[in-house]
Amino acid sequence: MSNRIVVTISREYGSGGREVGRLLAEMLGIPFYDKELLTYMGESNHFDPELFQLIDVDFEFSNFYLADELAPKGKLHDLGVLEIQERIQRLQEKTIRHLAKESCVIIGRCSDYILRDDVDCVHVFIRADIQDKRQRAIHEYGEALENINEKLLSVDTQRGNYYNYFTSRVWGRPSNYDMMISTSHLKLEECAKVLRDYIEMRNR
Repeated sequence: MSNRIVVTISREYGSGGREVGRLLAEMLGIPFYDKELLTYMGESNHFDPELFQLIDVDFEFSNFYLADELAPKGKLHDLGVLEIQERIQRLQEKTIRHLAKESCVIIGRCSDYILRDDVDCVHVFIRADIQDKRQRAIHEYGEALENINEKLLSVDTQRGNYYNYFTSRVWGRPSNYDMMISTSHLKLEECAKVLRDYIEMRNR
C-alpha cells in the first residue's frame, strides 16, 4: 500500500488489543509502537530510556508515584507528581506526532486524541466480554485468579481517568473512534484482518 497509514488503537484490559495491533502492523508492513514508543521517547529526548520504562502512563494515572523513583536519577527533581506526569504527556504528544509522519500503528497513550485532526488516521477501540477478558488476563497475561474482576476494572478505570484528564473526552465513547470491534467472537488474527480490510477499502 502506497498511502500513509496511521492506526491508533485504544483497548480494554484483557481484550487482546495490543496483539491485534501488532498483527495488523505485520499485515500492513508498518512499524508498531507500544512500549517501543517509551524507548524512542527516552532516546530522542536524551533521557535514560529506563526512566520511561518505570511507567506506562496509558493507565497509571490513579497510581502515579514516580517522585521517589525519579529523584535519585537526577531527573525531574523537585517536581510534583502531576507536573511530572504532564511533562511526560507533552513528550509523548511530541513523539506521537513525529512518529505519525510515517505509517505506523500506535497503542493507547491518548494517540487518537493527539492525532484527531489527521485525516489519514484510523482510530480503533477494541473491547471484549468480561469472561473473555478474564480468561485472557489469567492465561496469557499471568494475572492471578483471585480478585481478577477487580484487576480488570482497576486497569480500565486508570486508563479512563488518564485519558479523560488529558483529553477532556470520555475514554471508550464511540464517537471518538472510526471503528469499535469486539474480540469475543473472532480470533485476534481475524480482528486484525477486519481492520486491514477496512483500511484498504477506506484508502481506495
